[in-house]
Amino acid sequence: MLEQRADRLELVKDNSVDVVISLQSADRMTMNGIEWRESIREGIRVLKPGSGRLLFVEKGNIGFLEFLEEFEGTLLDEVQYDKVDLVLEPHIAGVAFKLEDAGLTEAEKVRKENRKEKDEYAELSIKKFERGKKRRRKKKNKEVEGKEEEVKK
Repeated sequence: MLEQRADRLELVKDNSVDVVISLQSADRMTMNGIEWRESIREGIRVLKPGSGRLLFVEKGNIGFLEFLEEFEGTLLDEVQYDKVDLVLEPHIAGVAFKLEDAGLTEAEKVRKENRKEKDEYAELSIKKFERGKKRRRKKKNKEVEGKEEEVKK
C-alpha cells in the first residue's frame, strides 16, 4: 500500500489503475487542506484508458457536480460519465470511465486509427486465407476419395 496525498499521486504511474473510488471524501479532504478537485484530476490521470473507472458518491453542496460540468470539455475530454444520479439529497453518485484515446494527441489518434484499419485488413486477409485453405483441403480430400474409388474398381 502506498501512503500519499490524494491530490498528489506521485508514486502511481499514469494509466495504471483499474478503479478510483471517491466515497464522500471530497468534503473531508477540504477540511484537511487537501484539494479534492486535484485529487479527481490525479485519479483520472492514473486510470487505465478504455477500462479505468471513477466511482463516486459525494455531497452535492460542495460543488462536485459543478466540478464535473466545469471540466467537461477540458479535463473530462479524457473521461465520459454516465448520468449522475441524485441518491439521497444532497448526495450525488455516478461512474466516470476513461476513454481509450485519453491523453493521445491528434496525430497519435490518427496513427492508432490507421493501425486499427491495418489490423482489421490483416484479420480479414487471414480469414480469407483460412477459408481458401479449407476449400483446398476439401477439394484434395474429394480427389483422394475419387482415386480410392478408382483403385477399388
